[in-house]
Amino acid sequence: MGTHGIIGKEVKFKDLGVLIVDEEQKFGVAHKEKIKTIRTTVDCLTLTATPIPRTLQFSLMGARDLSIINTPPPNRQPIQTEVQVYNEDFVREAVYFETERGGQVFLFITA
Repeated sequence: MGTHGIIGKEVKFKDLGVLIVDEEQKFGVAHKEKIKTIRTTVDCLTLTATPIPRTLQFSLMGARDLSIINTPPPNRQPIQTEVQVYNEDFVREAVYFETERGGQVFLFITA
């Protein structure tokens, strides 16, 4: 996960598998085209509270899937976000705690 800086010339990805773009409306067409060239096999999830007309048009043409979440899922548990210095014991305990309570874990480790 990152800012517009991830599409800069100096950024190289070793093995990018998924790209999450939040607040799509802040990315211009040129930015989105650059993201497409990073790697053709990257899964891309785009999140936005206010879909832009181009996104809606792509979805109507069938070029992009569109899902709308109007209400939270049943039994949704609150999100807890923490920024920590990498510590293997902390990660292990946090993942164990979350999975034991029936939650999900999304872990992003950057160098």
